[in-house]
Parts: sequence; structure tokens; C-alpha cells
Amino acid sequence: MSQEHLRPGVWRRLFDSWLAIVARFGEVQTQVLVAGVYLLVIGPMGVFVAVTRRDLLHKRTLGVRDSAWSPADSVTTPDLERAKRLF
Repeated sequence: MSQEHLRPGVWRRLFDSWLAIVARFGEVQTQVLVAGVYLLVIGPMGVFVAVTRRDLLHKRTLGVRDSAWSPADSVTTPDLERAKRLF
């Protein structure tokens, strides 16, 4: 058996090279998208909450209260039939 027979064809080598290039671009694109989401969405929201001094988790009153428990906002009464219907 000759070595010519075992070497991949031109199209296969071209395809493998293309996949290597595209994989690198994909890694860079992922980093750019994650950084963009953080800089344009999460970062400004954090700055807004810090500037307005809003307590979104209601942690300031935990020292005063005995417990962090808060009642459910559900208006229905729990019963067996409702528990059987999960969705």
C-alpha cells in the first residue's frame, strides 16, 4: 500500500484548515459578546443600583427581623389536585 493512498485529499485538508480558522474566530467572538453584554447590560445595572442605593434583596432589614421568611404571593390555596398538575 502506498503512502499516496493514506494522505487526505485536497478538499479534506482545505476543510480542516477552514475549521481551525473558524474555531479561532468563534473563540474571539464569544469573548467579545460576553464582554459586550457585561459592559452594556450588567455593568450599568450594577452602577444604577449602587447609585440609587436600592435594596433589591431586602437585606437591610434582616438584622431587625427574626427571620428572612416572607409569605408566598400565591392567591390559591394548596390542595392535592393542584399539586398533581405541575405545569
